[in-house]
Amino acid sequence: MGRPEHGLWLAVYLRCALKAHHADALWDARIAVGLGKRRGRGDGYGSAFLNSGNALDQMTKNCRLALKIDNERANAIVSDLLPMLDHNLSRLSQAEAQVVQARMLAPTNAQAAAAVRKAASTVSATLKRAAYDEIIRFIDAINRII
Repeated sequence: MGRPEHGLWLAVYLRCALKAHHADALWDARIAVGLGKRRGRGDGYGSAFLNSGNALDQMTKNCRLALKIDNERANAIVSDLLPMLDHNLSRLSQAEAQVVQARMLAPTNAQAAAAVRKAASTVSATLKRAAYDEIIRFIDAINRII
């Protein structure tokens, strides 16, 4: 991945996509994002890969989102913020996840409403109920740290 800040955004998007598209059962995933250096192009070894594996190994039973980087001080701060983001994502309903997923790709609420074929007022209410602004603020805050 070219830019580190895209890693967490993509993890959040994937969790929303899973929750949004399985009507028969509410799906979710445990995702561990590792950021760091890689040794060479196409090489599956380096600190990013080690950080991801270590983060996955250290995840507790109820945790579904982890992020680990090379900076231990930043990791300590991130590990304080990430559970709140994880909690917001874990409690999303299928309808909320669908709207959050659409809004993550759309520049405006109106475009997200068109993408999910719902009224703009419905999308606005759903985003508020889903705590979309808080989710994005958590992502932005964590990205400023890393």
